[in-house]
Amino acid sequence: MSSSHRLKVLVEAYECSPMRHHAAGSAWNILLRLSEWHDLWIIVEESLFRHEIEEWMVDHPGASKSLKFYYIRRPLDHDPCRGSLPMVDILLNRIWQRRALSLARQLHTEVCFDIAHHLRRNSFREPGLLWKLGIPFVWGPTGSPSPSLAGFLSLFSLREKLVYRTRKFLDQVQFDYDPRICSAVRSASCILVQNMGAAESWRKRFGITALVAHEQCAGNATGFEAKTYRGDRPLKLVWVGRFIPTKALPLMLRAIHRSSLAQNVELHIVGDGPCCLTWRNLAVSLGLRETCIWHGWLSSEETLKVLLDCDVLVFTSLREGTPATVVEALGAGLPVICLARCGQRDMVNNSCGRVISDLDFESAVNGLTTSLREFIDNPALVTQLSHGALRQARNHRWCSTVKKVCHSYRRAAQVRVRM
Repeated sequence: MSSSHRLKVLVEAYECSPMRHHAAGSAWNILLRLSEWHDLWIIVEESLFRHEIEEWMVDHPGASKSLKFYYIRRPLDHDPCRGSLPMVDILLNRIWQRRALSLARQLHTEVCFDIAHHLRRNSFREPGLLWKLGIPFVWGPTGSPSPSLAGFLSLFSLREKLVYRTRKFLDQVQFDYDPRICSAVRSASCILVQNMGAAESWRKRFGITALVAHEQCAGNATGFEAKTYRGDRPLKLVWVGRFIPTKALPLMLRAIHRSSLAQNVELHIVGDGPCCLTWRNLAVSLGLRETCIWHGWLSSEETLKVLLDCDVLVFTSLREGTPATVVEALGAGLPVICLARCGQRDMVNNSCGRVISDLDFESAVNGLTTSLREFIDNPALVTQLSHGALRQARNHRWCSTVKKVCHSYRRAAQVRVRM
């Protein structure tokens, strides 16, 4: 699209920050690059993100020409990032959304926007209310109900199984029948989704072709070199994530134990969480006390240092959108071993890692064991796949996602012309 044809776009992005990662950082990276092509008016949560955005804007005054931020404070001084009772979070989010719609209507009267864009808040569960403005509406990147975990319930306690089954049921009911979602879908000129699995879910339920735009991408850092491993030392594996059942670290612990290669590998574990004691005890019971190095929570910079010091990322998560850890590892030249599900399935192939069966617990452990033996028996494979990882990361830059969002804007603008 020509830079001379700049659309006026109203964006609702509850989480948005130049100083954070994951959802807030993803929104920022997308919007910053979109502002090169279009003029954006952005509604953001105030108490968590305003000071971070304004601090950045002071250092980049020219950005205000195409990036204009408006803020709405979250109700009751509530921070959803820290978690709460689900119904409380839903209620307070609905209040914030109504306030955002009120502000959006006021701004639309003054500006006359070409497009409204709801940029990811609680994934598919909350489509926002901007579709009520009566102008072309873009939604996403969003997700869909997570793939089944039925084959992995042995990782869960009785209570966790109950929570999972309840959530799975409610997610599917909401996706299929929530009138807000159905109304937003009918109003949307284009829906962007986080991965191919989500695209298939939207096709099956609503009969639409959603555009895949991964919401986590490799940064612009350059200079990372391919890994070299000659087999003359233990293979350094790294695992990163929160210690909760769906991150499934026990799959890798059991794979190392089953392979009888504990003396040939080091497993660097970055993270913490409710399952910490259980997982540490499991590692000890499997004879992996000396194999596992527990780093705890680290900053993004410290985590990158650990990644760069290791040879292969093992990503066992069962429920993801587009995993930032996988993207970062590929960008750092690490081959990735992961399950064939969610966004990691879109990003990893045999040129940059190994994708293993996600049928059930046993097949996953067997697949991890096979991949582990392959790396130990063929050390040159690390270097080969490391080159592939660097190439794959170049295919998942922010510019690729932004081009897809721009495409959705063009499609939406064409709809308006026909209205």
